[in-house]
Amino acid sequence: MDAEAPDKIARRVLLEARNSIIDAMGAGEWNRLTTREKAYVCRKAAKCLHDMERVLEFMSYETDERRL
Repeated sequence: MDAEAPDKIARRVLLEARNSIIDAMGAGEWNRLTTREKAYVCRKAAKCLHDMERVLEFMSYETDERRL
């Protein structure tokens, strides 16, 4: 793996997380949020991404998608 690969992966994961949040909320609802509210939602999503146990379950395919 080259030195730039982890950065590319992290950027891609963050982009997918942002797009998933917007899809789940709807673009109109997302655009109505204040910057502070958007930051709160993104911070909560990032905490989930940093939950190592949840990530390992996801990577091992043992977790039901509805639980995520």
